[in-house]
Amino acid sequence: MEGWWEIMKVKNRAYIKRLAKNILNANKSRRNILLLAIALTSILFTSLFSVALGLGKSMETQTMKTIGTISHGSFKELSDEDVEILTHDKDIKDFSVREKVGILDDEKISAELSYMDKKGFEWSLIEKVKGKFPEKENDVFIDLATAKKLGYKGEIGEEIEIPYSIEKPYTGEIIEKKSDKFIISGTF
Repeated sequence: MEGWWEIMKVKNRAYIKRLAKNILNANKSRRNILLLAIALTSILFTSLFSVALGLGKSMETQTMKTIGTISHGSFKELSDEDVEILTHDKDIKDFSVREKVGILDDEKISAELSYMDKKGFEWSLIEKVKGKFPEKENDVFIDLATAKKLGYKGEIGEEIEIPYSIEKPYTGEIIEKKSDKFIISGTF
């Protein structure tokens, strides 16, 4: 790498080096300010990159929370044929299926009833899990806030009745209103 004295095409390099050292040593406060400026600039750029990387990670986490899973992709309202095509795609390494069963039929509570396989359950971003994954048809995994709004304690093993509506796919038109009894197998 060329020094600045080589760019200037000066014949007496040793003299210029000595002169530069003498200037820096003669004014120690200027040298200290220069070193402080270099250190602060390094800290500034380190902080800037740390904040930028942290912001990117935070946006990624927020997107995952919006989708509700740590998986890298999510599709909604797919037909069985679409699911079959996607499961055989060479770029898809693993998948989970979550099927919407209906929506809670309560004016005060907005919630969705859905079936999720075990892998989807493991990929979910749910916290403070108690109990276990539903294994029987009448088992339910419910969040405590919804259980309490429905008038239940939300204890594992408790029998609850859930009124829900079944919607027509792609339109949201209500086909049927139902109410079934479930046993709480787990809460979050």
